[in-house]
Amino acid sequence: MFFIWNCIAMFFVLKFDMCLLVSHKKKTILFTRDMVQKKFNVPSGPRVVELLKRNERCELRDIYREGTRAPIKKSISVIKKASDNDVVTLERTWVLLCLALVLVPGTGNMVSLDYLASLKDLDELNEFAWDEHVLATALREARNYQLKREAGASGFWIGGCLLCSWY
Repeated sequence: MFFIWNCIAMFFVLKFDMCLLVSHKKKTILFTRDMVQKKFNVPSGPRVVELLKRNERCELRDIYREGTRAPIKKSISVIKKASDNDVVTLERTWVLLCLALVLVPGTGNMVSLDYLASLKDLDELNEFAWDEHVLATALREARNYQLKREAGASGFWIGGCLLCSWY
């Protein structure tokens, strides 16, 4: 079963056009923000997702860091150690884990602390266009996959929510 799904997934990724289209034999699927919002149930606000710059200082980073990186296991320990009354820490960490594990995962088991710019005030969480961000990330990673395959690479890592959207 996995092999069949993998073949179908590879077919779609190789047919991806950066114009949000998958096209084959005059049949086209247009990928939209609305599809992402419905599939992943993420907010679709008017504001672009804000990201911290790597050298930008943010006190919230220190909570999730181990040395210079932010491993997923550290975020899990933050949730375990947080008081039940500390709703802000619990919610912020949960969103970071959802981003790192499902919506826009990278290739190394780390949480991207760049998203803390959009998570400083959780009351504004729904103001950001998370659907657009997830879609753009998936398309960028699909394009990376295409370029690596065209270059003849056989073993490489891809990020984004491509696997989630396939299965």
